[in-house]
Amino acid sequence: MAKDMDQAANGDDWLECIKLDIANLQSASTRYTICKVPSMLRNEKSDAFSPQTVSIGPLHSPKDRPKENLKAMQEHKLSYMLSLLERTRNETDALEACGKATLDLDTKVRPCYEENVEHSETELARMLLVNGCFILELFLRYYINDLRPDDPVLLNPRIISVVRRDLALLENQIPFIVLEELFRTGRERKEKVVICLI
Repeated sequence: MAKDMDQAANGDDWLECIKLDIANLQSASTRYTICKVPSMLRNEKSDAFSPQTVSIGPLHSPKDRPKENLKAMQEHKLSYMLSLLERTRNETDALEACGKATLDLDTKVRPCYEENVEHSETELARMLLVNGCFILELFLRYYINDLRPDDPVLLNPRIISVVRRDLALLENQIPFIVLEELFRTGRERKEKVVICLI
């Protein structure tokens, strides 16, 4: 690359240097879609960039020790996943199909993250499955106004506002392809639900 730029700079075609710079910039920007917050910004106000209630994806889900403030929501995420699976004709088959689908996405998902994902294939697949199903069920409940009397998230205005905030955080994401694949894999639902997620 440097040799190409030197050759272009030595010639009269200085625009070749700019073209190479642009090509390199474009290829670097398409490598990942879920970025880390620059440390300069994080050092200013670290709480503004970290989830308070719900962690989504590997960047705020350490392998070894989950953060205390995020543990409580894990049970709710599993409950939401179960609810989503119950919407299918056969929840056991749906779980297996969705599990296989998330495992198969491993090589597409890892490059989406700016930071190296330390989780094993199965750890990452489990996280994507639980988090993806949680998000889809949350959207479904909200969209079709399926408020359940025991819903710990949607019925609590304080919790839902924090969950909304957490889901919008830059680092607290999973690739959209995961949601698409889970929705497509489990789309054979018992009830006819038409949803516009995209």
